[in-house]
Amino acid sequence: MYLLDTDVIVDVLRQHPPAVQWTSTLFDDIVLPGFVMMEVYSGCKDRREMDLLERSLRSTRLIWPSTNACNAALGQYQTLRLSCGIGMVDMLIAQTAIEYDLPLYTFNRKHFVHVPRLITRQPYTR
Repeated sequence: MYLLDTDVIVDVLRQHPPAVQWTSTLFDDIVLPGFVMMEVYSGCKDRREMDLLERSLRSTRLIWPSTNACNAALGQYQTLRLSCGIGMVDMLIAQTAIEYDLPLYTFNRKHFVHVPRLITRQPYTR
């Protein structure tokens, strides 16, 4: 499975050629943290955009962190928020990847570099 961060799925939705080419090789192995889907929806300006997004991502599998992973995210957030500035949603996305033992495909590696046990990968060249 390929766990995608918000920036990568946005590239796909915008039809960025390297993103489209890379994801075309993944078949049905793409999963999104539910929080990524929420971030993508937060970028919609109106109902038309939300409906288009829903149609585009209808078949995408979502995964959510467990209560234990959320508790771990809270502990890490308390530790890292002031020292490196990681955001709340990014911490929840990171803990989702850790819980499912998946690398997170992202270009925002600097957001995640301080999260212990998280593996990040850059999926393609921008």
